[in-house]
Amino acid sequence: MMLVWATWLAFSCVRWAKWAWSCFSFGGYWVQKKKKDKLLKSDDKTKSDSTSS
Repeated sequence: MMLVWATWLAFSCVRWAKWAWSCFSFGGYWVQKKKKDKLLKSDDKTKSDSTSS
């Protein structure tokens, strides 16, 4: 009986760990910052403006 319980506990822990990781990493583990993209685009505009003058 102890072996059955230990086997169930081991499989349940693995299943719960997979569930917890999927909840933790929902929506992407690494979130990209959008401010950088906007800054890079505005920098490109200012560089092209300064070179054309």
